[in-house]
Amino acid sequence: MIKTKKHIDLLDGESYQIRKIKDKPITSDLGRNMIKFKLHILKPDGEVSSHDYDKKPTFQDIYPLVGCTMLQPSTAYLPKYSNRKDGYAEFYMDEEGGPMIIGEYDKKKNPKGAIVNKNVTSAWYNWQEKTGHMSLKGDKIHGNVAVIQKCQ
Repeated sequence: MIKTKKHIDLLDGESYQIRKIKDKPITSDLGRNMIKFKLHILKPDGEVSSHDYDKKPTFQDIYPLVGCTMLQPSTAYLPKYSNRKDGYAEFYMDEEGGPMIIGEYDKKKNPKGAIVNKNVTSAWYNWQEKTGHMSLKGDKIHGNVAVIQKCQ
């Protein structure tokens, strides 16, 4: 029997609240989450694909989505995908990251190499500016990038 719109009685008589927040998982007062992590893949063309996980995704989960066999972590100002108040998020990119990374080279569209991920490069430069970090002049992020976000 439903007591209010926010309470549900379980078969054993236990009652707990259910709430749904936009773009957040359904959680209960007992702390049960249906989705605990989202793996966001930010592609060079601006497209973002999100994948739901019950536990934190491993590098083995990320490799095929980024298109590499070795990941390099870094940080960028990505408030939409961050759990931090400052909006910074750790992201994972192809460790090789250079002009010939697997899966992003297209001889007709980009004969000089991999496609620059302009959105993530911009967010990476924003993070550097805000925190005083520096990179070499002309450094850019290439290819697909992964961001793991914990759902709360």
